[in-house]
Parts: sequence; C-alpha cells; structure tokens
Amino acid sequence: MDLMTRTPISQIRFDNDFFKNNSALALVCGGPCTDWTWTLQPHNHERVLEFFKDNAEFSDEKLERVREVLEKGGEYPIKPNGLDLRSFMSNLFGEPEIVQHGSQGLNVAIQASAFGFGPVLYDHSISSENVETFVQRSSSSLGLMKDIYYRTREHEPCCRKNTGPSVTINLRTEYGDSVSNAYLSDARERNFNFPDVREHLAKAGERISSALDSGKSVGCIVADIQVLGHSLDGREFSKYLNYMKGVISEVKGLSKKNKGLVALVDCGGLSAYSDKEIRELYGAIYGHAPILGGNEFEIQKLDNVVNRNAEYNHIQNAINLVNAGVESVWLHTRDYQVFVANEKSIHPDMAKALAFSNLTAGLSLEQQGCVTLPYLQERINQGDFSFRGDEFSVYGSQGCQIVKVPSLDINPSSEIQAGDRAGLGFVYGLLKS
Repeated sequence: MDLMTRTPISQIRFDNDFFKNNSALALVCGGPCTDWTWTLQPHNHERVLEFFKDNAEFSDEKLERVREVLEKGGEYPIKPNGLDLRSFMSNLFGEPEIVQHGSQGLNVAIQASAFGFGPVLYDHSISSENVETFVQRSSSSLGLMKDIYYRTREHEPCCRKNTGPSVTINLRTEYGDSVSNAYLSDARERNFNFPDVREHLAKAGERISSALDSGKSVGCIVADIQVLGHSLDGREFSKYLNYMKGVISEVKGLSKKNKGLVALVDCGGLSAYSDKEIRELYGAIYGHAPILGGNEFEIQKLDNVVNRNAEYNHIQNAINLVNAGVESVWLHTRDYQVFVANEKSIHPDMAKALAFSNLTAGLSLEQQGCVTLPYLQERINQGDFSFRGDEFSVYGSQGCQIVKVPSLDINPSSEIQAGDRAGLGFVYGLLKS
C-alpha cells in the first residue's frame, strides 16, 4: 500500500453555490417491480426456512443459500413453484411495513425532482398503474410524476406483464440495530419485446447532447439493467446486450468530450443471472462503464464471476475490477463509500462527492423519504449528525488510487432505497465539484 493521507472529515466544506442546481438528469432505466418489506428479528429466520422447506420443496443447497442471505444480507432469486411470496410472508408476519411500486429509475426520479433536476426518464415498461401509485405517494414530486405518467400513456408498455415481485427483509440484530437487507425475488417467466426497448432508448444520447449544448451539466444514471435483461430470452437477450453496448459507448464517448457530463452505470440485481449471463453483461455493459456503481454484494459478485476471484474483501473486489479494465468503481456500503480508479481518473474533490452522497442517503433514511437541497444545506450548516469515523482517507494500492469516506452514523428502521439516493447524491456531488 502506498502512503495514506488521513484528513478530518470536518474539513470538507459546501458553499452556498453547491446547493444551486442548474443541471439536467438522464435516466436510462428498466421496468416496473413491486417490493414488499418486512422487518424480522433473527429468531424468525427459521420460520422462513421451514416454510420453504415444507411448502416449496427446496433442496438442501437452496435452503442453505436462503439461510446465508437471511443471516448476512444479499440477494437471491427464487422460483417458489407457484407460491405467492407476499401471501406467505403476510401469513407468517402480518402485513408488510413498506409497499413500494416502481423501479430504481422511478426512485431516483423522485429524489431528482426533490433536488430540482429536470429529469429525462427512459423507462421501457413502466405501467400507468405503477406511476399512478407513485403520484399518490409522492405529492412533493407531483409535477414530475404527472409528466412521466402522461408520456407513458402515449407509449404502450412493451413488457406486457410486470416482472416478478420481490420480498425485502430488513434484517436486525438481537440489539435492534439494522444490519442489512435480504432480497428474495420471485423469478417469474420472461416476457419482453425488444424492438420497443430500442425505440425508447434510441434518443438517449441525442437528448443528453442537446442538454449539454444548452450549457447545462448533465448527470446520467443507467439503472435497472437487470430488469430489462431478465425479461429476455435467447437471441433477444443477445440483441439487447449488443444494443446496450452501443448506448453505453455513446454515453461514455460524450463523457470523455464533455466535463459537464457524469455517467454512472449501476450493476444492481446480478443475483437474477447465471454466471454465464453475468460475464456477458460485463463484456457488453459493465466493463465499459465510465463509473461502475454497486453495493458490496454486487461488486463482490461481479469480481467473483468475471475474475474468478473468491475474495470477500469489498475494496479489493473493486480494485480487481479496475485492474481488469473497468475505468472506475463507486462502492457504497452501510459503513463507508469508496471510489477506486487509476490515479489519473481521481477527481480532486472526490471525497466531497462521496461525503455528499452519504449525507443524501443517510438523512433521507432518517427522514424516511426524499430530501431537498435546502434541507440538506440547513442540516449541514447545523452539523447535528456524525459520521462512522472522523476522517476520510486517500491512498494508493496495486496501481489504483482509493478514496474512502465514512457513512453517516444512523440507525434507520429500514435501508430500502438508500443506494438509489446515494447514487444520485454522488452524481450531483461530482457535477458540483
């Protein structure tokens, strides 16, 4: 390891101009899903396992994988042989605490609206019913959501059915601290029409260029790739990969030519794919990302499969991906955020962007909803919060430069959507740095 510099996090400053947003946001994203969330104490995990064993005829290997996810967090797609995940959880533990309709793209769009962005949402299969639910639940974003709703009604969804729902279990320790999330997704049949995706995404680069030409800086977040791809079979999946490779290359080319464009590609939902499909996704999409983002489970899974590396060291997993050819990796965890790149790719204000990302995610969890820029400015000026550490660090290792910033020290009742909001905060922080 090269020389490490440690700097008090209190030295990161945000001036008034930082909170004036004149940027646009492009979302290149996937389709609808529905999440039902329960909070479980550890002693209830066995009840979930017993149910699967007795009613879904799971093999010992599959039961062990579910147990591992319940104990440590992570994601696991299941095929419950016709069983309804929501019904079985409701029967065991009562009604869910959180019901979320929509996709990661919609979650980011709502927070983007609260930040004053002028988002352009590309959602290939969002249903009007899901958007209507979001409108009802998101009065602060009503203008944005109505815009999405009406544009959606003009174009029939190309995915004729919703993708499978998922059950999110918010894990807790015996002392009541939230530790991680376990995702059990219902892997339903694939159903999709690729030509409609192409039509929806074809003008992404054109509209980004138009915003840049107007003098705006632009954030681009590519999300829900797993929802798009998992709806495809066989040759359609290959067509989708080739097309998305072109979209990513176009966005990456624009980011090289324009310092005012920050592009983040999220690699969430990898558990829905086989190792072969993950390698194909990496070759076509993730390996070409200007910035590849994910949580510790996603970055580890990608490193494990692509580099055939069995390590469970999150920062080392990110380093391995950069050394394998990924331009840069943004890693978010409950305790810290890390940015890894070659030395020439590190922005001098990277720690500031990571700190703002942590503030966005942490304070939105504390408020159990979206946060505005004026609210964040007020809280930052008050300083009535603490981080999980007093310093951020910058150091070199294995040919890479690493910036590590601690997360906010909070204990939310749920960490759902934290990564989505962190991603938007990170992109905004880079646009303003």
